Amino acid sequence: MKRLLTKYCAVFAALVCSSPFLLGQGAPDIVWTGPGHTGINGLAVSPDGQTLATASLGDETIKLWNASDGKLLHTLAGHYGGVYSAAFTPDGTMVVTAGEQVPGSGSSSVKLWRVSDGAFLRDFDAPISSIVFSVAISPDGQFLAAGDQSQVINLWRFSDGQFIKRLNGHTGTIFSVAFSPDSRLLASGSGDRTIRIWQVPSGRLLNTLTGHQGFVSAVSFGRSSNSLASGSWDRTARIWNVRQGTTLQTLTGHQSSINTVAFTADFSQLATGASDNTIKLWNPRTGSLLRTMSDPSLTTVNAVAFSPDKTTLYSGGPEGKLCYWDTATGILTQTFGYHIGQVFAVDYSGDGQLFASANLTIQLWDAFTGTPGLTLDGHLDLINGIAFSGDGTLLASGAGKGLGTPDHRILLWRVSDGAVLLSLFGHEAGTSGVDISADQQTIVSVGFDNLVKYWRISDGFLIRAIPGHSGGILAVSYSPDNQFVASAGWDGTIRLWRASDGSLVRVITALAAINTIAFSPDSTRIAASEESFGNNVQIWRVSDGALLKTLVGDPEAISQSVAFTPDGTKLASTSGFTHQIRFWDVTTGALLKLYDKETGWGIEPRLPLKFQPQGNLFGYGRTDATVVSAVNPFAQ
Repeated sequence: MKRLLTKYCAVFAALVCSSPFLLGQGAPDIVWTGPGHTGINGLAVSPDGQTLATASLGDETIKLWNASDGKLLHTLAGHYGGVYSAAFTPDGTMVVTAGEQVPGSGSSSVKLWRVSDGAFLRDFDAPISSIVFSVAISPDGQFLAAGDQSQVINLWRFSDGQFIKRLNGHTGTIFSVAFSPDSRLLASGSGDRTIRIWQVPSGRLLNTLTGHQGFVSAVSFGRSSNSLASGSWDRTARIWNVRQGTTLQTLTGHQSSINTVAFTADFSQLATGASDNTIKLWNPRTGSLLRTMSDPSLTTVNAVAFSPDKTTLYSGGPEGKLCYWDTATGILTQTFGYHIGQVFAVDYSGDGQLFASANLTIQLWDAFTGTPGLTLDGHLDLINGIAFSGDGTLLASGAGKGLGTPDHRILLWRVSDGAVLLSLFGHEAGTSGVDISADQQTIVSVGFDNLVKYWRISDGFLIRAIPGHSGGILAVSYSPDNQFVASAGWDGTIRLWRASDGSLVRVITALAAINTIAFSPDSTRIAASEESFGNNVQIWRVSDGALLKTLVGDPEAISQSVAFTPDGTKLASTSGFTHQIRFWDVTTGALLKLYDKETGWGIEPRLPLKFQPQGNLFGYGRTDATVVSAVNPFAQ
C-alpha cells in the first residue's frame, strides 16, 4: 500500500507540473556517475553490440550502458510504473520499453526512446493494456508486439505507432513475445502453459505448442522460423519444431523456475537463466549442457543476452548489477552497479577529495574522477545519515527505521581502511541523522525516539541525551563554527542547542515538518526543506531566529534536501518527487537554475545533495540507486 500511495503521489506531482519554465530544463554538467539499479528485470543488446539497455521494476527506469566499459550513457525516465522489457530497433537508433500501466497517469506502458541522447519519442497506445511484460520489434522493423497481463498481444505498425490489432486466445498472462527471423511469425509464451504461433500481420493463429507444466516465461526463435526455444517455471527449457508443434529437446537441470532464454547470434548456443542463481549454456541441436555459471554474490537471474561475438554473456537480477560473464570459462568478469537501492545520504570529506553515498552500505568515491574506493559494509538496515569528520579520516553513519529495526546503531569508520572504530547503541526505532563536531571530539545523533544524543569519540561514552522534539527527529547538524547543534523533524521545529553543554538556545517554528537542515558556511543562517507543497524552503537568522526568507521551493511536491554553496550566496533544494534540483539566490529568493534531467526517478523518491567544500562540485544520490557528481554552476 505504501508503494502504491507513493507512486500515485509522484504521478500527481508530475501531472500538475505544467509551467513551461519548469519543464525541460535539462541535466547538470555531469562530471561522473556512479550507476546502479534497484533490480534488473529486462536486458537487451543493440544490433552492433555497442549499447546495452537494462529495465528495472524497482526504480521504474531504463538505463543505457556502453557495452565495452559499462559506462552509464543515459537514464530513460518516464514510466510511472516498473519496467520489465526493452528491445532495440534493427538499426539500433531507438529502443522500445514496456512495463506497468498506472491508471490516471495519461502515460502508456509502451514507450519509444532515441538512443543517442535518451530523448522520449512516442507512446504506443492500445485499446486494452495493463502490465506489459515483454515487447519485440520485427527484424524488418515494420511491427511492434507487446505481451500483456490482460491475456492479449497488442500489435502496432512501428513507423507511426498505428495500432493494428489485438491477438486473443491465451487464457493467461503473456510473459514473452518474439518475432521469427523472417518477421512473418510471432511466438507468445503464457501463464496458460502454452506457446502460440501467430501469422503477422494478419494475427491468424497457426499453432499452439503444449507440453510445459508451468508458466511459459520466455520464448526466442532460433536460426529459422521453424525453430523456437522456450523457458518455463516448470524448471525446463524446450527446443521446438514450430510447424509440427513437437518438442525436439527438453533441457533439464535447473532447480527453480527458468526466467529467460537467449540464443547466440549464430544460434550455436542457448543460455537459460533461472531463480536458482544459475545460468546454463546449452547446445540447442543436441540438448547437451555446455557450462553452468553462477556466483555467490548474485541470486535470481531475470535476464540474459549475448554479445554479437558470443564471447560475453550479459545478465541482470534483483541485485541491480549488470553482470559480464566469459562464456568460454563461465567466470563472472565484471559487474556494474554499486548501491542496490535508493541512495539515502551523501557527504563530502572536508578536503573535497572523497564523496560518500549510503544505502545498505556506504560507498566511497574519488570526488573528482568517480573511481570507486572502499565499500563500508556493516549495517543491517538502511543507512539514513552519514557525516565525514573535518579532516576526512573518520565517517559516522546511522541506520534503521521503525520499531523492531534490525539495526539502530551508529558506526564510526576509519576511512583509510574501512575499520569500525565504534559501534554505538544509537536510537530506539532507528537513527535518522549524525554529525561530527569540528574538533572531532563528539558525535551528535538524532532518531525516531525524539532524543538528541552526544557521544564522546575517544571511548564512545554517551555524554547526554536530550528530549524536546515530538514525532521523530529527522535531521541534525553542527554549525561550522562548532557553537551550535541544530535538530529538526516531524514537529516542524528547529531546536538550536549550545554545543558545549546541550542547553536549549531557541526554538524556530517552520511551516511544516522538516526533512533536512543546513547551516550557512559562516554559521549565521540556517535553512530547512519542508513537507509542504510550495513555500517549502525557509531561511532563518541563527542569532535571533528571525525568518529571513521563504522560498517557493518545489511548488508541486515536498522539498527533501537543502545545501548552501560554500560561499553562502546560493542555496540548492531538491525534491525526489518531481525529480528537480533548484538553485536559489539567498538574498533575493530568485530561482537561478533548475535541473530536471538525470535527477532520478522511481517510487519512494530521494534526492540528497551536498556541495564539495571547495565549491567546484556538487553531488547527489538518486532513487534509482545512482550517484552523480556535477559542476557547481556558480563556482568561482
